[in-house]
Amino acid sequence: MNRKLLFKTFALATALSCTMGVHAHDFAEPGFYYNIIGTNTVEVTYNSSNSNYNSYTGSVSIPTTVTHDGVTYNVTKIGNYAFRNCDGLTAVKIPSTITSFGNFAFYNCPHLTSISIPYGVTSLGYDALGKTGLTYVTIPNSVTYMGSEMFYCCTSLQKVTLPESITNFDLMRSFQGCTSLTSIVIPYGVTTIKADAFNGCTSLKDVTIPRTVTAINQRAFAGCTALTTVSCFAITPPILPDNNVFPSEAYSNAKLQVPSAVQSAYQAADGWKLFNTINGVDYDFVLHNLKYAITSSTTVKCAGPTLNSPSGSWYIPETALGYDVTEIGQQAFLNCKDITSLEIGSKVKKIGLAAFYGCSGLTTMTIPDAVTYVEGIAFMYCTSLESVTIGKNCRFNDGAGWSLNIFQYCSNLRSITCLSKDAWEFHEPMFDASTYENAVLWVPAKSESNYWHTDFWNKFANIKGIYNSLDDVLNAEGGNLHFTTSSDYPWVMAMDDNGDVYAKSGNGGVASSTSKLETTVTVAEGTRLLVTFRACGEQSSSGTIYDECRCEVDGVEIYSLGVLFPTSWGVNCHILSAGTHTITWSYTKDSSVNPEGDYFGIMEVELEAPEFQRGDVNGNNQVDINDVTALINYVLSGDATNIIMEAANADQTGDVDINDITALINFVLTGTW
Repeated sequence: MNRKLLFKTFALATALSCTMGVHAHDFAEPGFYYNIIGTNTVEVTYNSSNSNYNSYTGSVSIPTTVTHDGVTYNVTKIGNYAFRNCDGLTAVKIPSTITSFGNFAFYNCPHLTSISIPYGVTSLGYDALGKTGLTYVTIPNSVTYMGSEMFYCCTSLQKVTLPESITNFDLMRSFQGCTSLTSIVIPYGVTTIKADAFNGCTSLKDVTIPRTVTAINQRAFAGCTALTTVSCFAITPPILPDNNVFPSEAYSNAKLQVPSAVQSAYQAADGWKLFNTINGVDYDFVLHNLKYAITSSTTVKCAGPTLNSPSGSWYIPETALGYDVTEIGQQAFLNCKDITSLEIGSKVKKIGLAAFYGCSGLTTMTIPDAVTYVEGIAFMYCTSLESVTIGKNCRFNDGAGWSLNIFQYCSNLRSITCLSKDAWEFHEPMFDASTYENAVLWVPAKSESNYWHTDFWNKFANIKGIYNSLDDVLNAEGGNLHFTTSSDYPWVMAMDDNGDVYAKSGNGGVASSTSKLETTVTVAEGTRLLVTFRACGEQSSSGTIYDECRCEVDGVEIYSLGVLFPTSWGVNCHILSAGTHTITWSYTKDSSVNPEGDYFGIMEVELEAPEFQRGDVNGNNQVDINDVTALINYVLSGDATNIIMEAANADQTGDVDINDITALINFVLTGTW
């Protein structure tokens, strides 16, 4: 068979295969055509044996599942050519079940101006979005593969956000002819910018090339005559095959920005040295539109955004390219007035001079626990800032004290939360006089007095504790007791006339009821149980109790009382024996109720360690025969000089006598009480 006959035979076979529908859809359901690609999975496809012909128009919504002949299929892919040449397609809704786009999936859909690619898509095929009318595109972080010519001749495309998740991005002609594209950040991980990648992008002004790029191929930026800034962060200048990678206008008019440490290498490298202006910059790479400077083998500093006018919500991550982000640099976000919210990663330890100066759009700010130092005027002129939260481990100094005017001219500040229980000291005012006067300073429960008595914190006219639970209310400062309450009439948080928060029984308005509060403690011998409480109930003039406030230790009553009118706050002290005890407080109502006036209130529960050791009569921190001698001398003479009487009560009966001598001798001999 000669070559001409072979060609005719091949052409005939191809035509027959198309006519016979080899590439046609497997089935159709209202609105879409499908191919079965696996067990109970399908892809959306075109409706004809000819992939150049298609009829999807208007706004369409791809379903998550489709049922055909009684079988339900998951729709997981937009197949090759599925929407190719659908020039009447204006909008498409893509479900979260889709994991990939095939080759030419939306090629030549010129009226498709926007598309939302769901998180979960991992692969975008060759020319999947080429020649569309897209203007703005965000590729989700789930995408790891993008084929070549992805945005080929998308003449309306102005902005595209590419994820750092991409491990395989064939840049061959990917943006060729995107005449409206103004800036591009090439993802970290790309090693080669292939031929014609941005050829003809006549509006392209800013290009960011990551440090992973080792080569840039022919005509990659040919025709990019509007280039003003090329930022390349490769430590070794990428190989340029000739002088046509960039247009002559770029060499003349654009500035090349490179890490300062390798500026001289670019000035000497073939191709790169053609740039008239080569500047060294103080950052080493860009990630998600943020600049980073390497500060050690494991850490980086965030040097601010790459955008000229950043806006909206921003996030400074914990890590960037494997480095811990431990610092926000000086003036990093200076005058970024359109940023409305900003989250700082938990590994940041330092915020630099004027880092957020003039961020007038910020309304809230949380400074992480790890931050120990904030330099001067860091948040000055954040005029919309309403609330600030300062982490519990923050001390905001580097040994020299607080820097100047951190929150000066933040005129709308009304809430400052400082999560440190210690009111750490600083040496200058942090806030304006109006903030001290008008804002509330919120501090951990029972830490209010620390702040009232510390310079500059005590300038606040209103300092309040943060009480989130009964544990916050009932624990004395430094305490860690856990309290439980009855489910039927639980104790609640309340505030007295002086603004002090306390726990209050929850059955004041319920006749013939009981409300209980309980905690379990493990203590050393002689530990004092101190309870600050008050009560309001009913009793007769003869002393008969109708409404009972009661405290028990291990089911044994310690005290019980009822009163006609509220008592003032008082303190009860009870000595606990060594071991684990359950302490219960209860308020029992009779049949007569006064919802506002009947209650048992507890403000604080404290365990105070004993000031003595049982049997250590002479106070030398050990129990031995010398203590026996000292105790005998006291019992015989009555002279209590140099005697610790609580320790001398060895049998724990309350009196010190011959029985204590016997108990102490037994302990010295046996080691047990």
